[in-house]
Amino acid sequence: MSTPLDDQLDDRLGAALRERADDVGGTTLALAAVRGRARRIRTRRLAATGAGLAAVVLAVAVPVGLTGGGADDRSTPPVASGTGTTATDAVVRGATVELDLRDLSRGADPAVPYSLDGDLHLPSGHVADGGSPAGADPYAQVVPIDDGFLARSGTDLGVIHLGPEGGLREHVHRAESLVDDPASGRVALVEADSLVVVGGHGDQFWTRRLLADASAPGLYLSQARPLAFADDDVLVALDDEPGPRVVRVPRDGEIEVVVDQQGTAAAPDGSALVVPTPEGCTAVLSPDDGRELWRTCEQRVSGFSPDGRLAVVAPADAMGGDPVDGVVDARTGEPVVTLRAGTDAHQVALSGSAWESPTSLLVTVRQSDTEASAAEYAVVRVDLTTGRAELAVPAVSYDERFDVDQRFVLY
Repeated sequence: MSTPLDDQLDDRLGAALRERADDVGGTTLALAAVRGRARRIRTRRLAATGAGLAAVVLAVAVPVGLTGGGADDRSTPPVASGTGTTATDAVVRGATVELDLRDLSRGADPAVPYSLDGDLHLPSGHVADGGSPAGADPYAQVVPIDDGFLARSGTDLGVIHLGPEGGLREHVHRAESLVDDPASGRVALVEADSLVVVGGHGDQFWTRRLLADASAPGLYLSQARPLAFADDDVLVALDDEPGPRVVRVPRDGEIEVVVDQQGTAAAPDGSALVVPTPEGCTAVLSPDDGRELWRTCEQRVSGFSPDGRLAVVAPADAMGGDPVDGVVDARTGEPVVTLRAGTDAHQVALSGSAWESPTSLLVTVRQSDTEASAAEYAVVRVDLTTGRAELAVPAVSYDERFDVDQRFVLY
């Protein structure tokens, strides 16, 4: 059942985005039509959680037990994102964690959404069937908003508003990328040629056209991508004339160019920006003054912790998927944890990651114990305060119906 707050968010999203669509000749689905489609989204309750739903779906402040040697071996719950500066001060430094599915004990369920063979699993325990073909992932991104989620399709770039149980509330429009601020609950997206910012409780909302020249042609969706929030502003990567650049977009006032380079990622708090160098390396800059914090030619940065203090890295020459190599200090590049596959397994691949908190990282693992054995797939949690790992989702075996490299997708 919808609430006044749900209706307020739906109305504000729909009205503003339809107005933008009218300006550029776009179309959106009528609310009545998409609500009719909601009946085709099947939700089912897997297990009673006993926890408050609002706390669970936001994936912050959820006490996630982290173990390394057994289900009763629990460490201190991680600090919720955006609640202070001490969360990553206690992380281990220089540890190597071996992720071998045969040696890991079962831990708590993930505190963030994930997909298994196309079904969206939510922290509340609900599973939403998006009706996608077998093995296909219906969503490229899922980020929390209000008491539900915004989900972006990886095929048609459509963005929809999901309720806490995964039911369809509203078709928003189309966007190349979504970015959320874990500390405030805000979400930013680029729709047509404008930046759209939605507040976590529907009480913050603004749009800003990205092109100063009103007569200029509109941007393609792929030419503008929000990277991160920076206080009340948003860092946006642009790739149109006069060339690749990252700009800082305020609600009011002048849009400022941060760097005349292509931006590939940024810390959620806007404190660090990742750009490629002419030599083919990766540099991490301070968006405030453009100062280079550190660079690497052996690794690439693929994401940041919710508080922006740690970064996930992958080998620079890795091909395909979303490989994971370890975690480094986002300010210095110094190694924090190196992730290593099981040494005596026939084949192990570490790919895809998502942060549950500033000190808890989820990684998807594919493993074959012998040349003749079928692959197994699982989601593994790494506790960065102890350097220990556990299974967040039990392993599932290879199934010929799902001929994919990884059956799990983390959000």
